[in-house]
Amino acid sequence: MFVASHDGSVVLGDTSSNNNATFVQVNHGNMGGLIVNNAASDENWTFRVNGNNGNLQLYNSLMGVVPAGTFTPAGLYTPSDRRLKKDIVALPGSTLGKIMQINPVAYRYDVELATAPLSIGFLAQDVQAQFPELVAQNGDYLSLNYAGFGVLAIKAIQEQQQEVEDLKKENEVLRGQMQAIELRLQRLEKAGSGQKN
Repeated sequence: MFVASHDGSVVLGDTSSNNNATFVQVNHGNMGGLIVNNAASDENWTFRVNGNNGNLQLYNSLMGVVPAGTFTPAGLYTPSDRRLKKDIVALPGSTLGKIMQINPVAYRYDVELATAPLSIGFLAQDVQAQFPELVAQNGDYLSLNYAGFGVLAIKAIQEQQQEVEDLKKENEVLRGQMQAIELRLQRLEKAGSGQKN
């Protein structure tokens, strides 16, 4: 542990870049906060409290001055501004059809007791077959981006709503055809009853 004299930071861990060491620095730079840094690559995460509103902000060295996440009492916000994105394309194909292939399950982790409450979620292998962009490899294991399911749910609702609108239009056409048939039948019945008299 040492105190960096130039900015008053306190550093815990090995800061030499000739190994893969991780170090923690408190009161990092002019933003303040806590930084967790990989000494070899200089990739890092910074945690700081916003002095204006008390929100916890996370910064990643890849995102620069844009918070990678902001925690407020109302929830977590991640950057989604169009100006921060590129290669934007609509989701292709039927999301609803793919979602129907994923099986929600209840489970316990292997390390949990048999009396632990069940969790609900998905198996990463099932999701990977339909939405590989929501699955990450962490060593030997797979993990899921559960936040992405909200986007997929909206897309599936939009697709389902389009199906409902199409069915409404088809129903109106069929209703009109049925009314036209009923009118023709009434005319035929009147014409037939007039001939009998």
